[in-house]
Amino acid sequence: MGALLIDLFLLRDLDLTVGNIILVESQQPLHWIIDSAPLVIGFLAMLIGRHQDRLQTIRQKLEREQEELAKFPEENPHPVLRVAQDGEILYSNRPAAELLRVMSKGNQLNAQWGEIVVAALAGGESCEEELVIADETISLIFTPVVEMKYVNIYGRSVTRRVRALEELEVAKEAAEAANRAKSEFLANMSHELRTPMNAILGYAQILESSDDLPPHHRNSVETIGESGEHLLSLINNILDISKIEAGREELNESHFDLNNMLNGLASMFEIRCRQQGLRW
Repeated sequence: MGALLIDLFLLRDLDLTVGNIILVESQQPLHWIIDSAPLVIGFLAMLIGRHQDRLQTIRQKLEREQEELAKFPEENPHPVLRVAQDGEILYSNRPAAELLRVMSKGNQLNAQWGEIVVAALAGGESCEEELVIADETISLIFTPVVEMKYVNIYGRSVTRRVRALEELEVAKEAAEAANRAKSEFLANMSHELRTPMNAILGYAQILESSDDLPPHHRNSVETIGESGEHLLSLINNILDISKIEAGREELNESHFDLNNMLNGLASMFEIRCRQQGLRW
């Protein structure tokens, strides 16, 4: 009769599933159900067997992943610790031996580090501390696993970074010293340059005020005066820069003649163009 049940499935074009088996048998006489019971039981056993095989495969995969996770800290070249809330050391890999010598006594963390573990669990956030062993600086990252009430501690040498920061600080101080020396030099040079410029401008003004000065010479003297004034303003700007760097600059507002400034610039550029053989 089991064969008849299979024929019925084929005629109805049904898949061999538990739901379809129950549907077909609910429409059949009682003796069909009894006769086909071995087939149904065998089919259910096959489904259960497949399900068990799938569960076994998943279980084996999880076990392999757990083995890999358990093996990973041992292969880690950096220190790895696991510490309970009360400071008990639950796990440590081989590179952590030097840390344990400094941070723990027996199987218990020192009070200083135990307080950090408790604080990390209470806050629920990772924190970083540094530990100096001999000439090496170790960065310790405390990562809490709150639900399990322990903290994973990951160590990493940051000696190169610390030394680089120290060298950067030394270079910064040297640069600041050089900048101060430059500011002092500019201030001194500005004062030294002002003295001869005042003499040049003074004599140019004397020549310009002379009544018997020929017109073409007067134009040249005026150009000397304007150029000297421009050079003096540049010297004053350099002095202002040194004051700004020293934090002593004050803003002084003043009126000026824009046309006069542009004419002075034109005179200076005209002289430069003639010296270089350019047309003006």
